[in-house]
This record gives sequence, structure tokens and C-alpha cells, in this order.
Amino acid sequence: MRKPSNFTSKAVPVKMPIKVEDTIPPKSFNNDNIDVLCVNCMKMVSISLVAEHSLHCIQVNTEVKLIEQCSPIQQVNFKIRKLNDSITRLNKDKELLAQTPNNPCYLKMLSEYAEDLLNIVDYTSKDIVRCREIIFSLNALNTNFAGSAQLRIYVERLFVLAKEKHVQLLRYYEEIAANNPGVSAVKSTDELLDELKARTEQFRKSKNSAREMRNSNTSIKSPAGATYIDKTNQVLDDIRSDTGHDEYREIV
Repeated sequence: MRKPSNFTSKAVPVKMPIKVEDTIPPKSFNNDNIDVLCVNCMKMVSISLVAEHSLHCIQVNTEVKLIEQCSPIQQVNFKIRKLNDSITRLNKDKELLAQTPNNPCYLKMLSEYAEDLLNIVDYTSKDIVRCREIIFSLNALNTNFAGSAQLRIYVERLFVLAKEKHVQLLRYYEEIAANNPGVSAVKSTDELLDELKARTEQFRKSKNSAREMRNSNTSIKSPAGATYIDKTNQVLDDIRSDTGHDEYREIV
């Protein structure tokens, strides 16, 4: 049976000035109970309940009409909030939680990312960077996804909404910066990626250096051995530092 036109299983991607993957690697949906987005009420509805839902949700509801009159940032926050409501509902679906060992973890991560996005309420460079970090994390989750296809739809939807929010944050920030010479410019995406790659490479080199030191036959009782211990501790400190471990964890 053909689905009603007000439903879509994939949100239309928005063109974004950020170098992250726009597509999700294809996977088989098997017999999973897929949810689809109703554009009339912005709710995720089980595909098995589409016909029933369409009987009473036949036009854009009042809540959606009102939010369409608000600012773009308020609109995207509304969509994220609606999606998070559906994620909360899925957290109570015992059958879904039991399908794979990864499902409970994925739902927890999705809920946390959605809350983080909603908590970004200012237009500072720090907020823009945090939004980008969430996009990178969702992209990594997409690439290595190993849960139910039903959840994959939610990962994709939140990924698109995070990028949409990033565009709005960047737009507002640039307007503020244009009228306030004292406001520093946000790093471009290319600069950000180059910086993260450089720090990741630094982390990897430090980790390899620490491994080589541990495998050394140098006696720790000799002066040279004491120097070796100091160097090893320094390397480990670098690995644990904010410019090493945290960035590496975010993008790998």
C-alpha cells in the first residue's frame, strides 16, 4: 500500500557549510518496525500505524502552524524536542531494547545529544563548536551503526537537525560579529578539521612513544632510568590532556 504523501522516512537534508557526511551508509532494514516522520504533526509514527494515524492527522496541526511563524532557531528546536519525545517513548519499548545489546546504549546517546542540542541557547563561538562536536559524534555513530534499523532513522533525523541548528547558530553569530568588531570570528570548518587531525596525530605519536618507552630495557634504578620515567610520565600527561585524548575520542 502506498504511504500517504504527508509521511517521509528521511528528512530532506539542508545544504550546510560543514564537511561532514550527508548520507548514511546503506543497510538492510530486514523486518524491523520502521518509524516515519509525519510532517503534519512532526511526530515519528510506526509504519504499521500510518493508516490509522492518517485518519485523524489530515492537515498541519495548530502547534506546527504556530512554530512556523517563529524564528528558524526556534523551529529547529521544536523539531529536536519532538524527536526527543519519540526517543523517550522508545526507551520504554522493551521489545526494541531487547533486539540488540546496542539499542539501549544508542537510545541513551541519542537522548543525551538531543538534550545537548536543546541546551545550546546562546550564539557564542563556544556553542557553535559544541554543536559541531555533536555533528561529528553523530556522524561517527552513523558510520559505525550496529543497532536496529528503527533506531537508525532516529540517528539520521537527529544528524540532519544538528546540522540545521549549526547553520542557524553560525548565521546569527556572523550577524553579531559583523556589528561588533570586538567579537572574534569562528574558525572555518577546514581550520577546525585540520586542527583536530593535527591533535589526533600528536596523540597517536605520543601513545606510540609511550609504548616504546615501556618496552625499553633501561634500568629504572639508573639516572637514565629516572629520566626515562620522567619522560614517560610527561607523555602520559600529554595523552590525558585536553589537546590529546578528548579530541581524539570525539572524531575517531
